Amino acid sequence: MAPLPVFTRYLYLKNDVIMALRASILNKDKESSYFWAAELLFSGFLDDTIQSLWQIYFDHYASSNITFETYLKKKEISALSPKQKQDFVCLIISNLLKRNSTTDVYILNKVSSEIYADEDEAKLTINELLNQEKLETLCHRWACASDKERKDIINVVNTFFGSKNIKTKIEKKNTNKHVNSKTIFITRLVQGFINIKNSGDSTKKKQQYVVPDSSLLEQHKTEERNLDDTRFPYKIYKDVVKLSPNQYNMVSMNRQNITDTQMDIWRNGYKWIPIAAKTTPVWFERLEKYGKLTNDETPLVIWNSDDDEEEFYEKYWYDTEEQPLEIQKRVIPRDMEKSSLFKTFQEKHNTNGIYNPCNEVLTCLSE
Repeated sequence: MAPLPVFTRYLYLKNDVIMALRASILNKDKESSYFWAAELLFSGFLDDTIQSLWQIYFDHYASSNITFETYLKKKEISALSPKQKQDFVCLIISNLLKRNSTTDVYILNKVSSEIYADEDEAKLTINELLNQEKLETLCHRWACASDKERKDIINVVNTFFGSKNIKTKIEKKNTNKHVNSKTIFITRLVQGFINIKNSGDSTKKKQQYVVPDSSLLEQHKTEERNLDDTRFPYKIYKDVVKLSPNQYNMVSMNRQNITDTQMDIWRNGYKWIPIAAKTTPVWFERLEKYGKLTNDETPLVIWNSDDDEEEFYEKYWYDTEEQPLEIQKRVIPRDMEKSSLFKTFQEKHNTNGIYNPCNEVLTCLSE
């Protein structure tokens, strides 16, 4: 059975929102970045928001903003309460928006998972690959290796960078709980080669950190209908779903089209309400005041009373099936064109990177 869709407070798909957050930050779109962060946070996905931002940092910013990682770790450790963690989210976003990005780690991560290594390069030793700066094959080699082989690869890579007086060192144990060890390996590899490239540059730029404005999130607080409000939920819904998660084509690049079955769940309130309550904290909190869920893989709602059911619908019935087609397409992008998207993405966002995949690789990623 296909996994249940995970919705946000306004019934976007959670994974689409995470992709939209990435795209908005890369495009230095401040308004959209905070809109999508708020969509995750106010749906109850605080930890997922922080994890997504760490992934964005490693994928696009760590290679050219190395010291920022230490700064972020210190700030995260001191963020204990939900409010402090929310402020930490604002801190990451506001600082990433001010920094230059690359696609090196992001694309290498995809290439090493989805495309086979070059046959001739696969025969080379790790040292030969390092000396020839064969990033794709190095990442493939690590991704396909056993745990013992990975430790050997890390030793060789660390020795290589050490011989060139480069401080970059790959940790043998991943200490960042938000990203996987493969991402760490690729990031440190790219950092090492960037440090080699810049080793003759004696000028060091002082890192500057932006003080975040948490009110930017508060502007996107959840709108709910009070029962004395003349606006019905379906009208509120039209006003709050302002943006499409595919605004910058990130959704088109990274997922398949939504099936008719999945779309039917979104359109039918009797279907999405129990699924949203099972998968999304804010919807669970809303529903538990009026009823409970059955303990089924695809749950149903058992209302406390007819009055409670009616009151819930008066507050939250978004009437998705009757929403204009424009709204439906905005919230759940479908029939998306993928051709050349990775090539365009690479050209736009990797002006400062060191990894330039060939057109064949970028075409394969778009298929």
